[in-house]
Amino acid sequence: MGKLVSVMSVTLDGVIQAPGRPDEDTRGGFTHGGWGRAYNDDVMGAEMGKRMAGGGPILLGRNTYLAMYDYWPRRADNPYTNVLNAASKHVVSATLTEPLPWQNSILVKGGADLEETCPLVLGEGQRLFDGIGRRIELDLKGSVSTSKGVVITTYRAAS
Repeated sequence: MGKLVSVMSVTLDGVIQAPGRPDEDTRGGFTHGGWGRAYNDDVMGAEMGKRMAGGGPILLGRNTYLAMYDYWPRRADNPYTNVLNAASKHVVSATLTEPLPWQNSILVKGGADLEETCPLVLGEGQRLFDGIGRRIELDLKGSVSTSKGVVITTYRAAS
């Protein structure tokens, strides 16, 4: 299998929950949904565009997959829809079943290269590495800073 790239918006304290909109993921009474929108700028758009242009596979969790499926396939006024529809979408879920509704979607049962770190501390919410229980060494392969203080980093697992 080729490499899978995970694009995640992460706060300085590791929160990944609901960066896109207020109602995206309210599990646990989370009230900070939509926190990532304030950090979008031209630099971030250009970096995400570069990564999407590669057309490689995408790794998604169930909630993100369902939210993206609800939005992107119906958008015809942007350059991302065709790329997202054509991409292989690997969806990690213990509750979804096949066939998945969005074209080119593959269910991955069970349990990242790219990460956005936003200059924000939320203090609560789902975290990227909560309860991982082991040390993982990463090598920095590149980074870009945006005008809004976001650091877009590319890491690979150390050999």
